[in-house]
Amino acid sequence: MLGPGRESSAEIGAALADRIVEAFGHLAAIREALWRRRPAVADAPVDVAKLSETLAGFVTAREWLEAERAERVTREACEKAT
Repeated sequence: MLGPGRESSAEIGAALADRIVEAFGHLAAIREALWRRRPAVADAPVDVAKLSETLAGFVTAREWLEAERAERVTREACEKAT
């Protein structure tokens, strides 16, 4: 199980990681757990762009940021991560 303080040697596939991001990417603890597990993802690294898009959608839906600003922040984060 992913979560703060829980470590596992089990590998997860890219498809499962994508589903977790889609469902729970707005939760900081999930994002952090997936980021820490990047080497343990069997098929591919966690998709930073997908995480960023999920988070941008969340903050826009909550009206914490306007859509343009959320998109700009997302783009900048992806550029810094690569």
